[in-house]
Formats: sequence, C-alpha cells, structure tokens
Amino acid sequence: MSFLSLNFSTDLETEMTFYGSYHANATNKLVHFIFVPTILWSGLVWFAHPSFALAQGTVLGDIPLDISFFVALGYALYYIRLEPVAGALYTPFLYFLLYTAHLFRASVPHAVLIATGVHALSWAMQIWAHQVFEKRAPALLDNLFQALVLAPLFVFFEFLFAFGYRPQLHQNLKNKIGVNIAAYRKGLREAKVAAYHAEAEKKK
Repeated sequence: MSFLSLNFSTDLETEMTFYGSYHANATNKLVHFIFVPTILWSGLVWFAHPSFALAQGTVLGDIPLDISFFVALGYALYYIRLEPVAGALYTPFLYFLLYTAHLFRASVPHAVLIATGVHALSWAMQIWAHQVFEKRAPALLDNLFQALVLAPLFVFFEFLFAFGYRPQLHQNLKNKIGVNIAAYRKGLREAKVAAYHAEAEKKK
C-alpha cells in the first residue's frame, strides 16, 4: 500500500485488521483513545464556520450545513455502513464533537490557532507512542485514508470490546492481527539478516 492510498472497503474485518495490526500495544491504544478524538475535533473546528457553508439552513441545534457538518455526516454514514450497531452508537459522539467544535469556534478567540495546536500535539503524541511502545510506524504511512477515517471507529470498538460486544468478532480480529504482526516481525528479521550478509559481502 502507498502513503496516498485512498482505497476503502465495506468489509469490517478487513478494515479493522489493517488498522489493528498497527495498534496492538496497550499503552499505544490508550494514547490513541485520548488523542484520536482530538484530531477529529480540531479538524472540525477548522471548518465549523458559516463561511464554509455548502448549503442553506441549519440542523440539530442550529449547526450550519458547512464542511464540518458534511465531514461528520460522512463519518457517520461510513461507520453505519461498516457496522450498523457500532456506527449508530458512535453517531451521538460525532454530534457532540461537531456541536462543541462549532461552539468553540464561535466563542473562543483564536479558536483556529488553538485547534491547530491541539491537532499538532495529538499527532505528535501518537507518533511518539508508535515509536516508543508499538515500535512500528503509524498506519498512515501505508494507507492514509484508512488511518484517518478508521481511527475513531477502531478506538470506539476497543471500548465496546471491553464490555463484551461481539466476542466472536473480537476473537477473529485478534487472530488475524496476530498473524499480520507475526508476518511483519518475520519480515524485519529477514531484512536484518539480508542487510548483514550484504554488508559482509562488501567487506570481502
């Protein structure tokens, strides 16, 4: 997969296995649990303004039909298409992020600048967690769309799984993710051996 790959499917296990293969460490998961929502929220703040309206009118508590609304709507529809129950359960939280983004943009001076700082900090914390705990580059380096769009749903699924939601799906994901991680680590070992032999050949 390439950095700019925008392919996505409606196969839940395929999508979640890809993302989960980059997020197996418990501490890394915790960091993402905190900072994935702030990435989405700060992004919504950027476009939460009437000047970005794509249509006339307001909905759901006077939220304008701007770019941020359609972004949140797109997330909700995609999540519901992937998994109707989890997607429906996550939709109220998406509304909360959207509503508070508009409230923040309208009432806080320099809201965009602050949101940009939150956005940058959130990415920095996740990259740090990948380097220190996961010891693997973030998923965005393989598939940007999946990393950005699936991250909030994956974090939410971790929450649902902790309460026993869809145990068979949870087990299937753990099995597939385990296979992917084992293959990745095997590839690293083989690459190190190949590099060692190549260096030895140069010294002859």
